[in-house]
Amino acid sequence: MDITKLTKPGRKLLPMKKCGAVIVAAGSASRMGGIDKVMAPLNGEPMIVRSVRTFQSCDAVSEIVIVTREDLIRPISDLCGCFAKVRAVVVGGKSRQESVHLGLNALSGDVKLAAVHDGARPLITWQVIDRVIRAAYSYGAAAPAIPVKDTIKVVHSGIAVSTPDRSTLQAVQTPQVFETCSGVPLKRQKRIRPRSLTTVPRWNGWECRLRLWMETSGI
Repeated sequence: MDITKLTKPGRKLLPMKKCGAVIVAAGSASRMGGIDKVMAPLNGEPMIVRSVRTFQSCDAVSEIVIVTREDLIRPISDLCGCFAKVRAVVVGGKSRQESVHLGLNALSGDVKLAAVHDGARPLITWQVIDRVIRAAYSYGAAAPAIPVKDTIKVVHSGIAVSTPDRSTLQAVQTPQVFETCSGVPLKRQKRIRPRSLTTVPRWNGWECRLRLWMETSGI
């Protein structure tokens, strides 16, 4: 039996800052040849529904904002409107970074932790979400990660120049959680431009703590 299921009631009593989740599902589906991953069926239901349901079931999450394309606003609203924690379904931007920024702006003003998740990663568990949020509560920022198994090369002008030690490398997954600037509304905080949100906490002077799991945590 999963020990986290036994301890879930007690975890509600642990101190926690209000956390809002931003689930990003605004991709153009170009890499899948026009197949929209978030709407693709998985075990009989769209992937986005599985992702949202998992965040709904995590007690550490207070509210959810879904970011998607304009043509998916109505379908996703119909699919996910039944989840009590869904605060809004909003239109994304031209880039992933802009979509994340728009999602953050749609969170409540009193949110202290923001958890950003890729909506096309439907196998995330509430246990992983809970642990990462609690790590961010303690350290300012956190993300799940898995060890890198492939051989990685550093390449300059098409020439492999070095091979990093795999024991020092981790592949960052989602949700990526960080503390918002205290007393500053999200819409007035710095626009998210880096490709990875694990760089965002550095703006506020934090290091991002990686929670390492040996199994794939969010694919």
